[in-house]
Formats: sequence, C-alpha cells, structure tokens
Amino acid sequence: MSSATHPLSCALLGALLCACFDPVPASQPTTTGSSATASGTDSAEEGSTSAPLGSTGSGEGSTGDSEPSTGEADSASSTSGTGAPDGDTSSTGGRSVVCGDGRVGRDEACDDGNRSNLDGCSVDCVELFDSGSQSPCETNDVAMCAAFGAECRRHASEGYGICYWVDSAEAATCDQTLGRWESPEGAYAADNPRVTIPDPGVCINETPQLRCTPEEEQACTQADGDLCFRPLDEAGLEPTGASLCFWDVDEGGCEATPGIWTSAGDGFAMDHPNALPEGLPACITQVQNL
Repeated sequence: MSSATHPLSCALLGALLCACFDPVPASQPTTTGSSATASGTDSAEEGSTSAPLGSTGSGEGSTGDSEPSTGEADSASSTSGTGAPDGDTSSTGGRSVVCGDGRVGRDEACDDGNRSNLDGCSVDCVELFDSGSQSPCETNDVAMCAAFGAECRRHASEGYGICYWVDSAEAATCDQTLGRWESPEGAYAADNPRVTIPDPGVCINETPQLRCTPEEEQACTQADGDLCFRPLDEAGLEPTGASLCFWDVDEGGCEATPGIWTSAGDGFAMDHPNALPEGLPACITQVQNL
C-alpha cells in the first residue's frame, strides 16, 4: 500500500513546494511584455536609426538626382556679375566686353584700365594720339584749339599745347582744318619720340604754329577780340596771309566790332581756306586793319 500511495505523496509534496516557492511572480508576464515592448521599441528605434541610413541612401540618390541642379548653381556662380562664363570675351553668349577693365576684348582697339583720354586710349577703348603727357593744357591753348574744333594735348617736353582734331581720321578731312596730317612713320613722330601716333595717322598742329606774335595778340585784345591766329595752308604749315582777329559773336553782334562777317563762300575765305574757325561763318578781320 505504501508503494501505491507514494506517487500521490510526491504529487502533494510537489504542489506544496510550488505553492510556497513560485519561481515566476504574477507580474512577470507584464514585465516580460514591457521588456518585449521595450525591446520592440528598441528595435523600432534601431529600425528608425537605420531608417535615416536608408534616408541617407535616399539622400545620396537625391544628391545624385540633384546634381544637374548643382551644375546649374555652379554655372550661375561662374557667371556672377557678368551674365556669361568666364574667359569668353564675346559680347553675346559670354562675358560682356567692358571698356576700362584692363583687358582688350572684341571690338576694342585698346584697354588700359582707366577712364582717361589723354594717354592714347580713349574712354571708349579707341586708340588716340598720345602726346606723352597726361597733364592738361594751359587755358589759352585750350581756347585756341577749341575755337577750331580741336582738343588740346600738352607737349611732353615743351609744355605748349598740341591741337588734335580727333574726328579728322584721314588726310582729306585734315586739309579742311588748321591741322597737318602726321603718320606713325613720319617726321613728327621721329622728332618727338615720346608721342604715339596710331594708324593710319592723326590731324594735329602745335599751338605756337597757330598763334599770333605778341604784338598782334595785343592789338586783337585791345579791339576786344576773342582770339588771334594765323591762317595756314591746307598742309597746316605755312601762313596764307596776315594774322586774323576773331570775335566770338553772331552776325548781328559782329556789326558792333571792327570785324567783318565772313562766310565759307566769300572771296576772302576762298583765298584763306583755314581762315574760319571750324569752317563756319565768323566775325574776323586782319590784325593789320585794326
């Protein structure tokens, strides 16, 4: 009998032991669930952590997709301030030609990087006569040249003015002024090594060649004349007659002066082709008549 009840005793003993020593608390499943949840969260966080990596991969793909845009940005940065790629000097489809930037571009004969007309390169980047001096002319020399439609340049060593007819770009038009045509290989350039004469030549003349004697200057001034000058031949070298006194007035005003209103077709003007300042009708008379 004892052997028959032994399994039952063991079962009862085991039940009692289980009741006294429960190895798994009642709350353990919840904790385990929380842990699982936490683990799940961790996994999710790991998943979310891996998601940015995935995003980074997508970002790399996006970066690859955005490369054309980056290329456009790079292109835009290379054209900043010019509207065209660097290195292209054409006026369309490339860098705009800017006169005064120190670089000779298309359609520019020169570009010395400044905005002066006195150094042989104009503000429009056109080659001009360079007297060798950038100093301004004396006031009386400026007035002399201006009266005949010329600009004044200062002689580099002598200091007197040189009248320069900028718009007379050939010998034929120079003959209609008091200037003389000088080429880069001519005698004037050889005698004045500091000057620069652009091709094909320039129309110039020195103010001492045009100016009256001091006595004639005084007589003209006493008659309230504005300018005393010598009429020269078409070559701009030899006088064609007596010095002239000029009054800067219109025809009506000329009547109040010792001058005679003279037009280009008058006999006097025909005999003295450069007697009229700028070739226009003027109030003039020979100084010897004063």
